[in-house]
Amino acid sequence: MEQKTFKDLSNEQFRRLLENLAEDDATDLPESKFFEALAAIDAANQQTVLEFKGKVVDGKLVLNENAPVPVKDNEILLGRHRLVITIEAVQPE
Repeated sequence: MEQKTFKDLSNEQFRRLLENLAEDDATDLPESKFFEALAAIDAANQQTVLEFKGKVVDGKLVLNENAPVPVKDNEILLGRHRLVITIEAVQPE
C-alpha cells in the first residue's frame, strides 16, 4: 500500500481528515502526522518578500535592474500589473 503525505491529499481529503480529528474514533492518527499537517498548512501560507533597491537620479526613483521581478526605472512589472512608484520631494519647513 502506498503511503500518502499531506501534500498528496486533495483539499476535500484534507478537510475530511481534519473533521475526523474531532470525532472519538480519530485517536489512531499519530501525533507526528497531525503536526506534519500543521507544518504543511504553515508552509503553504508563507509570505514571499521581494526586496527592491534603487536610487534617486535627477529627482526620480530608478530601481536596480537586478530586482526579483522585471523593473524599468520606477516601474515594477508583475504579470499584467504595472506598479509605478512616485517620490515627492519634501521641502524642509
